[in-house]
Amino acid sequence: MSTLKKLQDDFSAYLLTEDDEIINLVMEQGELDKYSRLNIYKNAYNVRLRSCIETDHPMLALYLGDELFEKMVSAYISEYPSKFTSLRYFCDALPHYLKQDEFFKTVPILAEIASFERLMMSAFDAAEADKRASINELQKLEPDNWPTIKLKFHPSASLFEANWNSVESWQALKNEEAPSEAIENTRYWIIWRGTDRLTQFRNIPNEAYIMFNCFKDDYNFADVCELLQEHLPEDKIGPLTVQHLSLWLEMGVIHEICF
Repeated sequence: MSTLKKLQDDFSAYLLTEDDEIINLVMEQGELDKYSRLNIYKNAYNVRLRSCIETDHPMLALYLGDELFEKMVSAYISEYPSKFTSLRYFCDALPHYLKQDEFFKTVPILAEIASFERLMMSAFDAAEADKRASINELQKLEPDNWPTIKLKFHPSASLFEANWNSVESWQALKNEEAPSEAIENTRYWIIWRGTDRLTQFRNIPNEAYIMFNCFKDDYNFADVCELLQEHLPEDKIGPLTVQHLSLWLEMGVIHEICF
């Protein structure tokens, strides 16, 4: 191993763990001792990680309040030291941490708020598609083609299943309002980046949630309608599926209609 590589690894180990082997390579200088000088860098590193968490999860920070947010940040940095060259991915494990931590898992809405914020980030920086399908394409379809149509969604589009009023709480905080008390409330949301490049989200009913997942799993229109018979009266399946498809096209969620 080269001298430079070892120096880099030792310095990284000091920042991320309790390994202080690098202390032997630090020269005495001035009034500060070796550890005090190294800790300047360690503290600055931790401050940067804290800033990353707050930047990525601003509404979660507000929901927690200063004291609990600092408790979460300190524990997360300790349990999930950064292994990434980009801070974009540092908080990926935060929802999992909030689900499994003995203290924070007693308030399950926290993990949901964190998951929602990460999905919003993913929608914002997802790849762009070369086009978005239009309502005209749906209107021009021949009746015989309907059973075999499949959908490809825009790369930014995803679904979020909330079992608590997490999205409503996030939205209240975003609007500088106090969120309601946490309550169990299963709702489904679609998240995507619009043609104006703004990240958006919208509540959708259960049948739309089922439809989206089926199309994403490469089901065709006939397969989707057959599956929906388990959830809807037969006479409502046709109108509702067309209604949801039309809305998705208007929203810019569908990249391509194919056969």
